[in-house]
Amino acid sequence: MCLIGISLQRSAAGEPRVLIAANRDEFHQREAQPAQWWEDEPAIYAGRDLSAGGTWLGVSRSGRFAAVTNVRIPGAARGSRSRGELPVAFLTGEVSAEAFSAAMIKDGDHYGPYNLLVWDGTALWWSSNRQPGAGPQLSAVDDGVHGLSNAGLDTPWPKVRAISSVLERTDEADRLISALADREVPTGELPDTGVGRALEERLAPMFICSPEYGTRCSTVVHLSAGETRVTEVSYDAAGRETGRVAERINAPGYARRR
Repeated sequence: MCLIGISLQRSAAGEPRVLIAANRDEFHQREAQPAQWWEDEPAIYAGRDLSAGGTWLGVSRSGRFAAVTNVRIPGAARGSRSRGELPVAFLTGEVSAEAFSAAMIKDGDHYGPYNLLVWDGTALWWSSNRQPGAGPQLSAVDDGVHGLSNAGLDTPWPKVRAISSVLERTDEADRLISALADREVPTGELPDTGVGRALEERLAPMFICSPEYGTRCSTVVHLSAGETRVTEVSYDAAGRETGRVAERINAPGYARRR
């Protein structure tokens, strides 16, 4: 997963509502399943990486949400364990988003550089085991609109600004899926993450389209008290839609905090 737009709002009664609009970017040869209920973990609805068995983004029957992106640090160690384990561990657990994020940071050396976003029904937390030139980071996500890609939360890469702007204007799943399909290279200054100008331009659009590596799926998640809604569209290496799923889950919300 390489782009996540986040909107955290509250109703007049103080009920939190979270909206996620995300693109997963990956090598096309790495096999994966689209979002579905997992037979071996019946509480999880998520796509699945068939190489390591984890996921990049998922929800649970109880209303929990988790997503992970890599952090772009050229030459960084891959780690002995897959980052896709992190969302699975949160979705199948019961600890709070804050406690889980803090615990995972303590074991951060086992993983390649990551951003982790977790929601327990009450609070949304972002954590990272490593950022360029910095160590572990951990913070609650404030109410409002935010963006996350392959750097820290709200690092103003053009694609992060673009999806944040879209979330300011709409919460409709179809319009968000359409916006996530934007393949235009953004104008303005691109980040310099040490991979060279040509690759920065190739990775800059919200939707990446190339024969070897690109956007594999777009996912929109609505999280509110009592209900979770997921829409996901999958794409092939040419950027053509290959499948679409939609799921509505009656979620009681996360009641127990530790």
